[in-house]
Amino acid sequence: MREDFPGVCSKIRIVPRDWKMVPLEQVSGLLLCPKCRATGLRISGSALECAACGAKVPIGSGCIDLLGSAPERLSVGQRVFFSSLGARSYALLRERRAAWLLNRKTFEQEVEWLRQALELKGDELLLDVPCGQGNFTQALARAVPKGLVIGMDLSMAMLSLARDRLEREGLHNAVLVRGDALDLPLADGVVQALSDCGGLHLYPDVPKAIQEMRRVLVRGKQIAGLTFRRPRSRAGRVAERLGSRLGARAFDFDALGDEFRRAGFDGYRWEGSALIAWFSAQAA
Repeated sequence: MREDFPGVCSKIRIVPRDWKMVPLEQVSGLLLCPKCRATGLRISGSALECAACGAKVPIGSGCIDLLGSAPERLSVGQRVFFSSLGARSYALLRERRAAWLLNRKTFEQEVEWLRQALELKGDELLLDVPCGQGNFTQALARAVPKGLVIGMDLSMAMLSLARDRLEREGLHNAVLVRGDALDLPLADGVVQALSDCGGLHLYPDVPKAIQEMRRVLVRGKQIAGLTFRRPRSRAGRVAERLGSRLGARAFDFDALGDEFRRAGFDGYRWEGSALIAWFSAQAA
């Protein structure tokens, strides 16, 4: 089999029978070819093949790699999550009480906030980017039992954790894709809900990421997520400067709303604690 984009996922044992073919068939036609950017990838044996240029993307056991190599432009924070140690350390921290101390929400409360903000009916095609270790991907897959969740991340280390989680939970209405939030490998206007939890503060180009999310989102549908809020205290500002050196920024959430409006969103709102805040908006 010719491998035009071998990438990281091709190192995973290729076992086509492991794929739940219905979700893969649903999403393959919405993906963009990593070579010519055409839509309409089709399943061809143990690969996805582009009808326009013939490029083949191997179907790994649990992930579609539409990048191959890492993008040239990465923040320091993003690079941390490329290692298995970084990915596992973040997953451990995120799923312990320390996360509650920052956010003042239990994970169950976070999921319920997302479900309501995204106005989920249960049959949506939902994009979870970045999906990280798959905690929200798993919860959102349960929230849309008649729909489909695309979990997308830059890091194969993170996607490996997400794959293991979905397999462990026996969830078959989720597909994992390795892709870049600054250049989403999806056709225009195909996503019916979009979750962005823990991504904005890491993106090297926030306006570009927001524009891309608006491009793939159906008009009238919702985006919701969380990110760091710019602190007002002196100690908080010191922490913010330290975070920026590590590649994580914090936002003035009123100014962040201006970015969403410029990208074609309306109905922007936010709420949060001193360090973490939640946002939502509707594609205009």
